[in-house]
Amino acid sequence: MDGCITFRLSKSGQTLFKQKSYQIRIKGNSIGHIDSEKNTISEQLPMGKYTIEVSENDFFIRKDIVLAVGQMQTVTINPSSTYAFTRGFLIGIATCAVGIIGYMAFENKLFPQLFPLLFVPLIPVLIFRKRHYCESFALTISKTQL
Repeated sequence: MDGCITFRLSKSGQTLFKQKSYQIRIKGNSIGHIDSEKNTISEQLPMGKYTIEVSENDFFIRKDIVLAVGQMQTVTINPSSTYAFTRGFLIGIATCAVGIIGYMAFENKLFPQLFPLLFVPLIPVLIFRKRHYCESFALTISKTQL
């Protein structure tokens, strides 16, 4: 009796990250790709140890799994937010914080004293760099008996 390995894209990956595509390999052999249109791949395999590799552009994750008799393992690809989205979110939060602090300082006539405080929300935007943002997805594996 064989086991089954199913690769699937998470629900958030299907709706939010439509442009991403993932290449799937088992023991170095490509079995296909997953994107928002084709979001599931199943493969019947005999029991044993397998090395699976999921890649997107230059980033890949390699995992070793052991498939037992009558077992189904589901590998879920969970995409993370993109660098541009995260940077835009930080800029938006910083802009709102600067606006609120500036308004409070202007209304209370404390603008000269609180002027340096306007730069504090900009610190995360200046520190956040692309090199701090390397992982583009994560894998979770669940096991069930057939």
